[in-house]
Amino acid sequence: MNRHIIVIAAIGTTALGAACGSSSNTCNPTAANACSGGQACEAVVGGQPRCFDPVVLTGTVFDLALGKASGGIASARVVALDVNNAPVGSAATSAAGGAYSLQVPTTRDGAGKPVSSQVTLRADAAGFATFPSGIRVAVPLDLSGAVHGGGKWTLASSLTDIGLSAAAGGTGRIHGTAAFNSGGARVVAGGVLVVAEPAAGGSGHTAVADASGEYVIFNVPAGDWNVKAYAKGANYAPASAAALASGEDRLVDLSIANTATATVTGTLQPVGSNQPASLDTSVILVVRSTYDPAIDRGEAPPGLIVSNLTTPGWSLAGVPDGEYTVLAAFGNDGYVRDLSLIGGTAPVDVTVVGGAMTSAPGTFKITGAVSLAATDPITPTSGTEGSVTIVTGATPTFTWQAYPATHSYQIDVFDAFGNSIWQTSFPFSTTQVAYGGGTALASGMTYQVRITAFDTGGAQISRTEDLMGIFTYRP
Repeated sequence: MNRHIIVIAAIGTTALGAACGSSSNTCNPTAANACSGGQACEAVVGGQPRCFDPVVLTGTVFDLALGKASGGIASARVVALDVNNAPVGSAATSAAGGAYSLQVPTTRDGAGKPVSSQVTLRADAAGFATFPSGIRVAVPLDLSGAVHGGGKWTLASSLTDIGLSAAAGGTGRIHGTAAFNSGGARVVAGGVLVVAEPAAGGSGHTAVADASGEYVIFNVPAGDWNVKAYAKGANYAPASAAALASGEDRLVDLSIANTATATVTGTLQPVGSNQPASLDTSVILVVRSTYDPAIDRGEAPPGLIVSNLTTPGWSLAGVPDGEYTVLAAFGNDGYVRDLSLIGGTAPVDVTVVGGAMTSAPGTFKITGAVSLAATDPITPTSGTEGSVTIVTGATPTFTWQAYPATHSYQIDVFDAFGNSIWQTSFPFSTTQVAYGGGTALASGMTYQVRITAFDTGGAQISRTEDLMGIFTYRP
């Protein structure tokens, strides 16, 4: 992902700086109390770090089924993530009404204005599914859009309001820090993905440690759990959370293992129709216990991504020990993983033990995606809220472009947890349909529509992209 840096000429910097709450004094970003008066020590494009009024994201965490106006969710944990999925700054906790205020370190121009850079938000709360997860995705926020006033730069929009879906699960919590080695010295690792896995095997529960290393995993069922932290370039020693009781909040600190990480390599094979003019895709590693085959997604540790991949061969260094599923073409790049069931199309796994690959992912195929007719194929009637498209009609319309050599299309609609609620087929001449499932859309639920193309022999040749076709129904 490209970052665009805005550079403003230094003419009149003193006057502009005063207007934007900046200081002429340089500062040390690693020093405690580097700035006074509530200011933050920030990096400056082409200059030394200086003290500026902080950049703050404000919003409300709310129950998606009830809507923002019904009141918010208290004690939710919100953290900002950069383009590598690493945390930016410390986490914020929502107040009784769901409101939160999250200070985010931000590079500035010479006058103190935030330059263009992107973050996404993650939110976790007791009794609710993590956002983003399942089919729900986080839309990037551009920090250069923050507005100055009242001694801070504030960014607030529908994208900083976060709707959470209720989810069944346990009542236990696991919390701690993953930012210290066994000697107690602070490790600056840029944050980690922390995964609690059942000792007997099964799906993992996750949290992202903020920049200070603190993490909280919510909704953990009673039982025996193994806890592991994952981050590019670092191996953390696993820890145990045995005999966790319902309602218990267990402290589990994680320490660096000081063992080598691995370089994982593989090869993509672009095939089929409707490919973009040039290859520009990505490969990510997701922790295998978080991978859901129904929606072909999982959670990726910070930094375990190869972006802007323009050649079939790929290589990723700094991979910690663990079991991973390899996903490609996960962004909106015109490609999808080839699921035709021909050779080289099955989900690909890789295992790293002792700083080396013990199983290699090999070659797997990607193909051109079925193109939706617009950025979002849903016909919304009330705009967006909390980074999702809101649909008020019970039968939204889905539209796509004809795909070459297609004999028929299959329409699938999934709920936020990956459950299929409607599946039907149409001939190649159809490129627009209204929802007609026997299961009525549930108020507050988030859904995704997928369009799959098949050839005359009934083999799948392509489908819509992983991150498209997502909407929330609220009549």
